[in-house]
Amino acid sequence: MKSFRIPAFLQALLIIAAAYLVFKFGFPPLLPQTLMIQYMIITIIGVLLYFSFDDERWAEFQAPVLATLRNDNLSVVRWFFLRCQPWRAKRRLVVPGSREAALLTRRALRQRGSKVGIRARRPV
Repeated sequence: MKSFRIPAFLQALLIIAAAYLVFKFGFPPLLPQTLMIQYMIITIIGVLLYFSFDDERWAEFQAPVLATLRNDNLSVVRWFFLRCQPWRAKRRLVVPGSREAALLTRRALRQRGSKVGIRARRPV
C-alpha cells in the first residue's frame, strides 16, 4: 500500500502560509509591515533553497508551474494568475495636512467643477 504524500509545490505553499500565520499572530507585539516583508522574503528564499537542493525534489516542485505555463488547455488559469497580481492594489499613503493632500483635494474639486479652494480674480 502506497502512503499518502503531499506534492512538493503544495508543501512549499503550506510552509509559507504557516510561516505567515506564525509571523502575523505568533508574536505578542504586532510586527511592523517592513519587518513582516523581510521575514517572508527570507522564508521564501529558504523554501526555494530547500527544494532546489535535490534535483528530484526540484523537478517535482517545478512540475505544476511548468505544466501551467506550457499546457494550452490551462490558458484560463494563466490569465487568472496574471490578473491576480497585486499591481493595482498598491495605494499611496497621503498624510492629511501635507502639500500632497492639499493638491489632491484641489484637483478633485476642480474635476467636479467646484470653485472652492480656487482663488478668484479680483476685478481691477
